Amino acid sequence: FFKMPFTPPFFGDFGKASTDLAEKEFDYVNKVTVKRSTSCGLKVETSVTSGNSLSGNVKLNYKEKGLGDFTCQHNTGGDLKLKGKFTELTKGAVLTVEPALKKGKWNVASTFDYSQDNFAATAKWNLAEVVKDEKKAFESNFSLAGVAGTDGLSFGCKLDFAPGASSPDVGLGFNYSESDFAVSLLTTDK
Repeated sequence: FFKMPFTPPFFGDFGKASTDLAEKEFDYVNKVTVKRSTSCGLKVETSVTSGNSLSGNVKLNYKEKGLGDFTCQHNTGGDLKLKGKFTELTKGAVLTVEPALKKGKWNVASTFDYSQDNFAATAKWNLAEVVKDEKKAFESNFSLAGVAGTDGLSFGCKLDFAPGASSPDVGLGFNYSESDFAVSLLTTDK
């Protein structure tokens, strides 16, 4: 009856195949990039971009076998982005932690994805620095999503817990995909 083991997509990827191309922007800028790798496995990428203004960026990437992938990115605008993607926790599990400093405000996003045959789940937590009444504060939100499916057919549910909300935002979804076809129906796009 079943063709082969099927791991359904994560809820956040429902409909993604059809919207990626529709939302693609075609802006043109001049960019020079230099990429280097060290003997210990550190990858260094520097770039200068000329569009409406001149900007620079440096990106460092290091992969540690048995642990995961680590990235540090800094630009001339003062933005700093760190990312740790722990892929070797256990089979099917990936933990991603992303602290960032953008325009002087901190944000920490973390995602835990777990997938196996016929099931995929995601837990997300975000902590962001905000300014309220001229005072700095932190707000957080949390979401859970689960998907079950077989032979290209997937059904999922997502719960978003926002600050100050009396109840979670509930989203339901259906996704059917084959190698050359995909259709999705979602009750929410958050």
